[in-house]
Amino acid sequence: MENVACLELDGSVRWRASLPEGLVGDCFNGLEDDGVGVLASTWSGLRMRLDPVTGGATKV
Repeated sequence: MENVACLELDGSVRWRASLPEGLVGDCFNGLEDDGVGVLASTWSGLRMRLDPVTGGATKV
């Protein structure tokens, strides 16, 4: 599920954050700015770092 999006100033969607393949039914449920970037939590308990350019998620 892609339930996190980055929006442009005009309201258009720049990207939607995607979970790594194989996490069927999981979704993001929390975001945190750690001073370096955006950390995201998922229902299954994973912590992910979101790429600010692409929205790609990498396990932390």
